Amino acid sequence: MASLNDIKAYRSWRMARARCFNPKNNRYPEYGARGITMCSRWANSFDTFLEDLGDAPSSKHSIERVNNDGNYEPGNCRWATNTEQSRNKTTNVLITHNGQMRTMAEWAEVLGIPYKTMHWRYTVKGWSMTKIADTTVREQWNNTAKLGRAA
Repeated sequence: MASLNDIKAYRSWRMARARCFNPKNNRYPEYGARGITMCSRWANSFDTFLEDLGDAPSSKHSIERVNNDGNYEPGNCRWATNTEQSRNKTTNVLITHNGQMRTMAEWAEVLGIPYKTMHWRYTVKGWSMTKIADTTVREQWNNTAKLGRAA
């Protein structure tokens, strides 16, 4: 009997193939139409796909291309959660601070501030990463209240 992970892997493989090769698939314009394909080793055999990538670690994992412009092939695919995949989108804002590049969401998590606060400080107010890292949320809002307007 197939495990839930095997079923998840099969479904992920089948859907990835459809995105690449089936013009009737609603995601084809984002994949096959822009040149994203699946290597013939995987396209022709679920068993070799599973042999190369292994089972999905859990039902919360789906296939991710590490390089979003790359193909579904060994070396460019892995199992990832929705959170991991959301951090690998081309629309993410990447910020380098202290020699480390992370997404804005990752920096908010590392700094322990809400994402909306991080976004407001960096995008709307144009604060430097140093100022963002050195200002607590409480300090920011206390200063705003003192000024009677947005800081």
